[in-house]
Amino acid sequence: MTARPPIYSNYPFVVLGSNVNANETSPTQSRRPVTLPLLPELHLPFDQVLHSVPSRPSASPTSHVPLVSHPFLDSLKDFQNHTETWNGAAAFRSTLSPTLNAFEGLSQATELCNVADLLDRSWRADPDATLRIIWNLRSIHQGKAAKEMFYRAFGWLYHSHPKTAIVNLPQLVDPVVRYTIKQKSPPLETIEDGMEVITHEEANNTSVTKTTNEIENGRCHGYWKDLLNILLLATTNELTPESKLSALGIKQRRRQSSESPDTRTASDIRGEKYKEWHNRIIEKLNNDVKFRILYVRVAQLFANALSRDMNILKQIADTNITAEQRVSLTYDLTLVGKWAPSLNASHDRMTNIATAIAQLLYGQGQLPITEANLEQPFSQENAHKLRSAYARWITTPLRRYLQIPEVAMSARRWDKIKYDRVPSQCMKINKDIFFKHDEDRFSQYLCDVDKGIKKLSGATLLPHELLTEAISILGPAKAQKKLQEMQTKVINQQWRTLVARIREAGTLDNAIAICDVSGSMGSLSPYSKGQPIFPAVALSILLSEIARPPWADHFITFSASPEMLSLDPTAGLQEKAKKMVVSSWGLNTDFNAVFTKLILPAATKAKLRPEDMVKRLFVFSDMQFDDSRPKTKKGTNSWETEHQIIKEAFEQAGYEIPEIVYWNLSNSTAKPITKDETGVAMLSGFSPNMLKIFLEGGRLDNISVVEEEVDDKVSSKKTLTPEETMLRVLGHESFSGLQVLD
Repeated sequence: MTARPPIYSNYPFVVLGSNVNANETSPTQSRRPVTLPLLPELHLPFDQVLHSVPSRPSASPTSHVPLVSHPFLDSLKDFQNHTETWNGAAAFRSTLSPTLNAFEGLSQATELCNVADLLDRSWRADPDATLRIIWNLRSIHQGKAAKEMFYRAFGWLYHSHPKTAIVNLPQLVDPVVRYTIKQKSPPLETIEDGMEVITHEEANNTSVTKTTNEIENGRCHGYWKDLLNILLLATTNELTPESKLSALGIKQRRRQSSESPDTRTASDIRGEKYKEWHNRIIEKLNNDVKFRILYVRVAQLFANALSRDMNILKQIADTNITAEQRVSLTYDLTLVGKWAPSLNASHDRMTNIATAIAQLLYGQGQLPITEANLEQPFSQENAHKLRSAYARWITTPLRRYLQIPEVAMSARRWDKIKYDRVPSQCMKINKDIFFKHDEDRFSQYLCDVDKGIKKLSGATLLPHELLTEAISILGPAKAQKKLQEMQTKVINQQWRTLVARIREAGTLDNAIAICDVSGSMGSLSPYSKGQPIFPAVALSILLSEIARPPWADHFITFSASPEMLSLDPTAGLQEKAKKMVVSSWGLNTDFNAVFTKLILPAATKAKLRPEDMVKRLFVFSDMQFDDSRPKTKKGTNSWETEHQIIKEAFEQAGYEIPEIVYWNLSNSTAKPITKDETGVAMLSGFSPNMLKIFLEGGRLDNISVVEEEVDDKVSSKKTLTPEETMLRVLGHESFSGLQVLD
């Protein structure tokens, strides 16, 4: 390979001083093998590489040939689709739409044994919709934010349709979710080494176009670490629909053995483990074509993005540009520098992906190495030189400029952390550490947040995560009162930020949440984490906060008896959680009682006009409703679902049943309705982003309307159906870049 010329003069930083020899290897090099076999595809355009990916023969999409029906067979099919909830209520096995079954059935709570079957059936019916369903699972800003379930669904795609899986990887990290923000020209700041920096916007934001007062930005469906996680899972043969994803939690695993003590030294054990991992990656790259192309794709995506950001960073360091130009360039930086693999960290240890990225950056002239004998495949010594240069000249400058909090944390320079730039998850995980090591500055920062002077990130967290934390604080008394007060402040402010992000999409009018708090949902206890009652209550509280008055700060709970709760709008999440904990809830799941013992009796007693009836109800539940049919109607000849019974009760009272959004929060496979039921939607998962389609200005505002003539009067009726709702969600422009290849 041709040697690259030295380019020190173009670098914004000389990381270790001007006398650094770029050809030196790192003094901290381990003896871990970091070489790779010869990968000619690594330096080819990806379009030339993709054709070598083998495709599995797959069934063609279901044809639309009209089926010949017969009354007897139709009755058998209809009867076979009947089932019951755990509590005996009539329900359906299927929505009668394979794609809708997958859309509603895949979430954080899905049983792993059902993932492949749901996707297989959906793909046969509609490959394009299924691909969007998979990406909707991951989408942080426009979908269910179900990261781990997305990895399993992607694993199915990788094995069943590898070309489609690999070619669409950029759709995880490209800024395809558009939004517009008001630009508040951030002031330049100076840090200790004299480097000028500018406030960088939230994680996953990348500038698209710029004007004087507004910036049209793009958010990503995922983040750069997704690519590394996918590669690591493929390396360890865990990229499958039923995977436990143990490779992603490698630090948490501790094996206890009853065998005799190992007499080898720790160094010897590590060395053998490193050799095992190296042999595995070499074997897979040499013999598994599909894996090799996935590996090349991930390396190229990182290298190209890092090279682009480094070019921007060099422009920012140019003393001839104006402050306004520097601001504009800063908005163009991504966070690839933060998530690029660190040397010898968990992803790199098992995959040596940093070696491949360094090779590409060297070929692009981004690494100031002057030796002429760096021929492929690289020796251990030369691989270390490339990797050392990659860390020194690429990731270190980018991370310092972006002021990644982990950089200051690892150096124990707590006073250098810019708390208003700490991302949501980092703040959630590390707030106790910030308080322990930097109490004065962190406390002052929280005071500034309360006063509105500074912001605290929380928009990408899930509501139930914050509720779980709020409940845990109510557990055993904390050793430090000040620590507990700090935790409460952070949780409440992150909740406000989350609510504000949803409000950006619009408001909710004439709607109220119905929250299942029955025994099957679990209990709001510090010791009951992971149960569906947490997302049910959290989403109900959130919906009550984004609703317009007079619907704001109200929601209905149901178990043995329904109850409408009123929340204090000035209270924080922790105070509201406290009220939830002390509420008296039963074990039953009497869904019917919400309508027949609360809503309809209240309406008839007040002689409520039909136009004043609530228009939309969101039901957050595990869908395991009680059977409300009289004993005389529980035979096979009088099969009615709870939805049908409720609909009839409204009609008898002279009202039209409100639109109902059934939001499944568990692994229940029983369906309350089928695809063609009008005035109904079906959703699942723990993310509030799915609410956006119902907000004012959402994509259901212009839902199709039919006109009916009854007694010479023409009335309009919305035709909202579960399938129509799914198509509106999957039709978002951010999914338009996805493409099916095999």
